[in-house]
Amino acid sequence: MLRGLSCALVFGLGLSASTSASAAGNDFRLNSKLANGDGIFFSQAGNVFSSNPAAWNSFVGELSYVFAPRFVTPAETLGYAGFHVGLMYSATFVSSDAPYWFSTENAASTGAPDGALQTLQLDVRKGLPGSLEIGLNLLWLANSSMFAPGLMLDWAMLEGYTYAPDVSVRAGVNTVVGMRDMDLTVAAFDIAVSKGFGLGGMFHLAPYLAYSMMLSGAASRVIDPTPEVENDADRSIVMDKIGFGDMLQHRLTIGTRMLVYILSITLQGEFEFLRDDPDGRKLFGGVATVSAKLGLDF
Repeated sequence: MLRGLSCALVFGLGLSASTSASAAGNDFRLNSKLANGDGIFFSQAGNVFSSNPAAWNSFVGELSYVFAPRFVTPAETLGYAGFHVGLMYSATFVSSDAPYWFSTENAASTGAPDGALQTLQLDVRKGLPGSLEIGLNLLWLANSSMFAPGLMLDWAMLEGYTYAPDVSVRAGVNTVVGMRDMDLTVAAFDIAVSKGFGLGGMFHLAPYLAYSMMLSGAASRVIDPTPEVENDADRSIVMDKIGFGDMLQHRLTIGTRMLVYILSITLQGEFEFLRDDPDGRKLFGGVATVSAKLGLDF
């Protein structure tokens, strides 16, 4: 199964490279328009075009959940000699009825955006002395030209005690490449609590709970709102840059990992948490991610 998933990821990355000239279904364009001709990320008054900050910020916010570092593991570390390699499938459920998701190629051709954006991710982690771990990952958004290499660091401040849970703090950053119209980097800082226990002398189960803060940085390239018109550079627009101090989001994660000898199987759910809306802060938002990971722990 690991071999099959790795082949799927390699195939996907190769496909993304081959489709860079012809956009795939989940690729998007910031100069997209709705069926009535109105711009999604811009507005028009005569021959004057201006950006739509509300749509831009909401789109970047939800897209950040798709590409954010994903810590699919309990708080305990591998140990200084440990090594992990794993493959993960995730589906992020977004607000597909929102106008900004009609910017994808798939929505433009079918009139119906995907409600779940699927990703494949390859993870490699290495244990270090002092209850530390370092990891690398590579994520690909299915049916797109976009993928995100990333780096993570994990420190277990408390682990291995009989009657106390394991507690760790983690940090990661992913940078998305392959986007036509923008750049996006997402950083996440996480605190996790877990407790492992044996089952029948054959299995080790470790449920966990985590809270994350996510910081996003995004910038658009120059956008041509009227590509069908030549010599119209004066109409070009650029979206407002989003710095890491401008967008803070929260995420609540629950999951469990089952370890059988060296084979690990992890299931996880992530939920948008403490969402800021115009009518006030909500405990949970509309974005959620489910993940399944198969790995080997050495």
